[in-house]
Amino acid sequence: MKGKWTRLLAAAALASVLTLSGCMSDGDDGAPGADGADGIDGIDGTNGTDGTDGVDATADPALYADLESCNVCHGVVGDMHQAEYNKYAGAVANSVFDLEILSVTSAPIAGGYAGTMTVHIDMDGVPYTGALGDLAQARFYTVQYDSTATDGVYFTNSTSFSCVNDCSIGGGDFELTTSTTSVPTVDPLPEVGMAYGYVADGLLDTEGMRLYENVSNDTLLFGAIDYDSPANVEGCETCHGSPYLKHGYRAAALADTGVADFAACKACHYDDREGGHGEWQWMVDDPYAWATGALDKAEVKAAYPYTANVMNDVHMSHAMEFPYPQSMANCVTCHAGKLDRATA
Repeated sequence: MKGKWTRLLAAAALASVLTLSGCMSDGDDGAPGADGADGIDGIDGTNGTDGTDGVDATADPALYADLESCNVCHGVVGDMHQAEYNKYAGAVANSVFDLEILSVTSAPIAGGYAGTMTVHIDMDGVPYTGALGDLAQARFYTVQYDSTATDGVYFTNSTSFSCVNDCSIGGGDFELTTSTTSVPTVDPLPEVGMAYGYVADGLLDTEGMRLYENVSNDTLLFGAIDYDSPANVEGCETCHGSPYLKHGYRAAALADTGVADFAACKACHYDDREGGHGEWQWMVDDPYAWATGALDKAEVKAAYPYTANVMNDVHMSHAMEFPYPQSMANCVTCHAGKLDRATA
């Protein structure tokens, strides 16, 4: 009997041990083993296929051609037109003409003044014997300058001189006079100011643009003009070529005559000149009305009075009518080194 109970107690104790061992958690993880040795390098993969060739610059003229060039859009087929632009590029350096303004005089007459301007023109190194009227362009002006102006109107009272009948006085000299139909009320001989003139001939075949093969400009100073434009001619030349000729025949830079850059432009685009390009403002202000012609010319003039000075004409023609090749959003293009003056 005692042996039976002894066997039962031993069995129960063994079952208890087995039960407890089944409920206990696993032991801690052992320490990480040492890194194994590096495996053998794999074999190189096969080379990828070659990329496609880039665009040949000669096949895409826009990648290499200068702006204001036929080749930008017309490629090889524009070569004939490009040859015409190449003539324009040398219109001053290779010009057959050499213009010199000799003198300006004036005298009071009833209702104003009579002015006379004498100029000399050489052609191919000898005095020009033709008539001024035979040239495609021959324009002459005087303009006054006031450095003390507080309203921004420094250049004013521009006067035009013209050739009446045959104004040649021999030896390549010509004597021009102020208009007899609109006598200038302000003395055309400025105490401080300048005379400015230009001649041009050889109209180029450039799709209707007035560019010429032969151009000559000159100025004559009266007193001291201390004008300094907040713009740089180099900015114009980045798109229009060098030297920059406004309208294709009026030089903006005439440093050899003592006139500051853009001052010559002021002879025509003087600071208080009334202009007729109100539509440039209208097309931006109300594009639909402009496109549908909702206002006639008189109404546009009344609604959008326009001053045709250099600043307005440049900014509005480039930023409104002709944003080519890009808009004028980047001021530094024309005002490099002078931005503080331009923004003031």
